Amino acid sequence: MIIDYSVNIMQEKIKRTDRQLVGPTKRTFCGIIFQAVFAAGIMLVAVWGYFIRDRFWLQIIYGSHSLLLIGHWWLIDESPRWLWAQGRKLESIDIVDRAVKINRKGNLVDRKEFISNQSTEAKSTEDTSYGILDLFRTRNLRTKSLNVCLSWFANSLGYYGLSLSTGKMSGDPYVLLFIMALVELPSYTVVILFLDKTGRRCILSTFMILGGTALMIAAYIPEEGHFLSQYILYIVFFGKFCIAGSFAVIYNYSAELFPTVLRNTGLGVGSMCARLSAALTPLIGLMDSFDKRIPMTIFATITLMSGILSTFLPETVNKAMPESLEDGEEFGLGDTCFTTGCLGRGQRKEKHIKLDDG
Repeated sequence: MIIDYSVNIMQEKIKRTDRQLVGPTKRTFCGIIFQAVFAAGIMLVAVWGYFIRDRFWLQIIYGSHSLLLIGHWWLIDESPRWLWAQGRKLESIDIVDRAVKINRKGNLVDRKEFISNQSTEAKSTEDTSYGILDLFRTRNLRTKSLNVCLSWFANSLGYYGLSLSTGKMSGDPYVLLFIMALVELPSYTVVILFLDKTGRRCILSTFMILGGTALMIAAYIPEEGHFLSQYILYIVFFGKFCIAGSFAVIYNYSAELFPTVLRNTGLGVGSMCARLSAALTPLIGLMDSFDKRIPMTIFATITLMSGILSTFLPETVNKAMPESLEDGEEFGLGDTCFTTGCLGRGQRKEKHIKLDDG
């Protein structure tokens, strides 16, 4: 439990930091690449497990990979936004200046003027604080928050449900786990290529509906004596391809749906829902003792339901993002897949302002 708790904290911190250390135009790419590296780690787990069958040495090998993180102390800068929030303004500016010099783009920060301007802006908002209950106080924001939480829950349930079920499929579990992770890589490529072109809502709902449909089909194909039996694994792999893609999208999409004042809170609640479903996944897997179709049916049903409901979320691409609590309540009113089209073309496009995580 201690290891799992520590890993989850570290994983969430890395996700937030990589978005804060890059410019707005690179955040989508970096967010998806993080998922690809996660998949590569699962592939490495399968490789080590295949060649090292002694659990004692296997745990030592797995743990030794953490030694690579020691170099982060010197290689990775602290988040400038976090430093600024902690009052360490000069350190924050030093990091920005160093990035300007390395990239050879832009001008160095005028420290006195920048600190003066930001201090003036901070005074207007320092008396207001927001918490988790603010996500659910107003109707539109509450609806979006619940919808996003379900998406996190469903994606995590399907993702880990398939990953942990490889031992119950026909074939070498290590090879199957490796392939399960391998099929994620082309999924992330598709997301990178089309996320900003088709929009978040379209690709999220499409991937979840296709993935849920594939899992439902796989659940009810007889294991023997049916001409489709030999294709069960391929259908499951396709389902993993789709769910991995939608899971990658929800990270960026969630951040763009919540207003700035509640962004970290919203992402934290969504991540909590994902951890809850991940914890439930092994328990659902035990239901195969009653009927082998039950676990996959549950994964498929929840994924399909969430995929359909995600069509009611507003599109965020090419839209000005909400900043205040009032902006968050007004953002996306009347914007669904059925009222404005898959890409939200029915609404006036605004200048796209990428979100920060501060």
